[in-house]
Amino acid sequence: MKLILVALAVPAAVLLASPASATPADFENAVREQGIDIGMMVFNPGGVAASGMETCNRLRNGQTLPEVLAAYPNGMFGDGARLVPLAQKTICPETIK
Repeated sequence: MKLILVALAVPAAVLLASPASATPADFENAVREQGIDIGMMVFNPGGVAASGMETCNRLRNGQTLPEVLAAYPNGMFGDGARLVPLAQKTICPETIK
């Protein structure tokens, strides 16, 4: 009987486990894989990952998507319109509404 309970408990634990969250490095890799323009951040190692984290922090602190996008104008920060949604998808999916 105990063996049956253990056999049932393991699959249940796997099904109920939270999905692994992506990291800032995953965000940076996704940016590079998609060929997104990162503007001046190309000169700052870690800058892409930091911008993804900053994006998520802004959203978590209540800024709206248009407010966050305004903080990343095209040019200096690359293609903000593509960076922000990608940060949401890879680093902070809980901010997607």
